[in-house]
Amino acid sequence: MKARCIPTYILYIFVLIAAGACYKTDSPNGAIISFEPNIVTASPAESSPAAAIDASGGIEFSPPASGDIPAAPLPAVEASENPVLAAPETPEPAPLPAAEATEIAAASEPPELTESPDVAASAEAFEPPEPDSTLLDRIIFLGDSTTYGLRHYGLLSGGRNTRQVWTPASGTLTLDRQSFATIVYPPSGEEIPIREAAELEKPEILLITLGVNGVSYLSEERFKAEYGDLIDGILEVSPETKIVLQSMFPVSASYEHLASINNDKISAANVWIRELAEDRGADYIDSYVILADEADGFLPESYHNGDGLHLNAEAYGLVLNNIAAQLTIAREDS
Repeated sequence: MKARCIPTYILYIFVLIAAGACYKTDSPNGAIISFEPNIVTASPAESSPAAAIDASGGIEFSPPASGDIPAAPLPAVEASENPVLAAPETPEPAPLPAAEATEIAAASEPPELTESPDVAASAEAFEPPEPDSTLLDRIIFLGDSTTYGLRHYGLLSGGRNTRQVWTPASGTLTLDRQSFATIVYPPSGEEIPIREAAELEKPEILLITLGVNGVSYLSEERFKAEYGDLIDGILEVSPETKIVLQSMFPVSASYEHLASINNDKISAANVWIRELAEDRGADYIDSYVILADEADGFLPESYHNGDGLHLNAEAYGLVLNNIAAQLTIAREDS
C-alpha cells in the first residue's frame, strides 16, 4: 500500500500546538495570548488586537507603537548604584540579659536625695544645754542702776547683802566717768575705784552692763573709747579675769525720756558694745532681744518697775537665766 504524505502545513500546526500547550504570555501592549491544546484564541485587553492568525495558520505579532512600550524596571542592583544619601539606620541594640538590664536601669535613675547625718541633726530643734546656775555665783556684776536692781530684789547669793554687785552708793554709774568713779566694795563696804576693786578681788568672771546713761550724748568714738579704757584697766590689774559685756536693756513705750534715751540709740550702742567684745576677746551676751516685745520692740509694761527703764524682779529673772544659758553654751564650745 502506498504511503500517504501528510501535508507540511499540517505538521507545522501540530508543532505549534505542542509547544504552546505549556506556554502562556502577555503581549507587550496588554493583549493576553493564551495557548491551550487544540485551541488558539486571542483575547484583546484593548480595542486593537496584538496578534492575528494568517491564512496559513501561523501567528503574526503586531508590535505596539513605540510610544506605548513601557520602560522595563531597572534591576535592583542598578537602581541602587546612585542612591540618595541618607542617614544610616541605627540597628536596634540586642536586648541585655535581665540582670544586667536591671543594674543599668538602677544606675540611670537619679539618686534619692537624703540628708547627711550632720544636716539632719541640724534640722532638728536646737536644744541648748541646761543652764548651769552655779555659774551665776562666780560672777561679779559691775554696772549702773540697771545692775543695782539685782541687789535691790535680792536675786543673787546673799540676797540684799550679796557681795556680787559692784555699783556706786547712789546706784548710778555714768560711762564717761568710769576712770575715776568709785563703787561700794562689798568685803569692806568702802567706796573705792573700780580698778582698785578689781586688783583686790581678781574676779573669775566680771560682767559689765553700762552705757544707758551715755547714749543720749556720747558719740560712737567717745563711747567706745571710754568702754575700752575700762576693760583695759581691769585686765591690766587682773589679767586672768574673764570679761563679759552685756547689752543694754530696751525701754518701754511709756518711758518719759524717749527723746534722749530710746531704743534706736540703745540698739546702735549695743552694736558698739558687741564690736568692743570682739575686739577685746570678751564674751558678749544679748539680753535686749529676750526683753523687747516682738511686735513693737519696746520693753513690755509688765517688765519694768513703773518708770519704763528699770526692770522688775520678773524681768531680772529672765536676764539671769539668759546669762547662765549663754555662759553655759560658751563653756561647752570652748
